[in-house]
Amino acid sequence: MVNLEWNHFDPIPPLDGTAKGAAEKFYRDLQHAYPEFVADFENKFTAWQARWFDPESPGAVSALQRCELPEYDPLLFLGPKITPLVVHELSKPGNFIATTLYNHLETDPQTQVHPDDILNYLTLTRHANLIVELNYERFQRAQTHLNAWKARCHANRQQQQQQQQTPTQPQGQTPQTQTLAPPPIPLSSPSAQSTTVAHSGILEGLGLDSLVDPDTSCAEYEALVRMGPGIVAQVMLEYNRDRTGPWGKLVHQLICERPLEEGQEKEQGGFLDSVEGQEGRDGSIGGEDPVRKEKRLLRRYEKWRDWFECQEHHEAVGGSTPSYLKNVASWS
Repeated sequence: MVNLEWNHFDPIPPLDGTAKGAAEKFYRDLQHAYPEFVADFENKFTAWQARWFDPESPGAVSALQRCELPEYDPLLFLGPKITPLVVHELSKPGNFIATTLYNHLETDPQTQVHPDDILNYLTLTRHANLIVELNYERFQRAQTHLNAWKARCHANRQQQQQQQQTPTQPQGQTPQTQTLAPPPIPLSSPSAQSTTVAHSGILEGLGLDSLVDPDTSCAEYEALVRMGPGIVAQVMLEYNRDRTGPWGKLVHQLICERPLEEGQEKEQGGFLDSVEGQEGRDGSIGGEDPVRKEKRLLRRYEKWRDWFECQEHHEAVGGSTPSYLKNVASWS
């Protein structure tokens, strides 16, 4: 647990070494998986950083005023996907100006230093150190939830395969009892309750609502959604390792702020049009040729990879204003 207590008569506490090392490793992992993403961020950040103490910008005397420089908006519009890269910059001495960029991107109050905490908030070196340490805690929480959700989805696949492959028992023979994964815990959020997924009757045979996607109608998924878009880079690392896995559903929810409705993926905004085509449902609940399904899921990954590496946040959301941009005014 990050210790926010600090007496202003004492020296500024040093950055926790474990948190700093974790920020560096996260950065290297992203650089390995998505080199264009990291290179684009670094180019934009360096251009903004070069203006921090530019004598030709005498009006930019505070961290907030430096966000009014023209080099700032290209960073801001990349969105929360760059959060771990900003955290990595904050782990370096002298980059405390970027605390405002971080606060403009972040929507989770658990990983922010609140302005009412005047001492920690206004002492920018301390502010930056706390952001790095709070993000290390979030990374650990998110990884726990990601592992739990991955296990849940794997159990769902096994359960569905068992249901599909159970042979018809000869007359008079007692069927063997199968051990199935427990049904997912229903979501409580209104947005999740509105999700409708056109699956086959297999779910009904399992005692589940045929309009419910078991991958997203569970407590494990809900816990990740509550963490907000600040974890999307961490999810994209999982997606890179498991490109036909369920991660696209979570990325869509975090970025577009609405569920991905399998079988109805030709969105009005057109972001997934070229991915899903006319091929129908997700296929994870049966009915779709496995080879076709794998190719479609790989195309879905490539679409999200292209967005992650080369596009701004708004290019995936179909014209709506992302929550993080609505949040900027409260930090201005």
